[in-house]
Amino acid sequence: MAKIRTKHSTISQQDFENPAYMKRQVASSRGRRVNGVSVDRTRNPQQYEILKATESLSKKGYGSQRYTGQDTPNNSAINLLEAMGCSIESSRGKDYSLKNDTTDTTIISNPNIVDESRKNKKKNLKSAEGSFPNANDPFYQGDGDIPQQSRLQDDRRRNRKMTPDVMRVAADLAALNMAPQGSTLTEFEEV
Repeated sequence: MAKIRTKHSTISQQDFENPAYMKRQVASSRGRRVNGVSVDRTRNPQQYEILKATESLSKKGYGSQRYTGQDTPNNSAINLLEAMGCSIESSRGKDYSLKNDTTDTTIISNPNIVDESRKNKKKNLKSAEGSFPNANDPFYQGDGDIPQQSRLQDDRRRNRKMTPDVMRVAADLAALNMAPQGSTLTEFEEV
């Protein structure tokens, strides 16, 4: 019986006929280790592209291979964008608009633009004093402190919500710049 000797083991003809062995081999061939992270190229193609591009840039000294905070695929995408020179401003909130910072005051007539005078009108709110005349009513008292676990969950949720999801943008930029037919950024060019 023929045996093939590899770096780590010996493979026989029976191994190739064993369906469980072949299934493990196919699964392991899909996975790649990039920047110390195991990635399945078929299940996570975006993450694979991002990690390969980050690895390429870090070898040329344009960025670090690892995100300094929590190591998630989205943080890896943010790390890649920062290495490419793109900055992400998440501290201003999701409702931030560049219109507030612009100095150009030219007005363009467009029927689809909302009338600002109608937008800023507030609704008349009813007072609770008629329904709850007693100032000692429990209605006017707070509920107390939020439990620590609930507060931590709320902080994590807020943090996830405030961190922009940039996986698709970063993966598309990585694929575009890592394509063999040419790159658009000089950082990705082969030396």
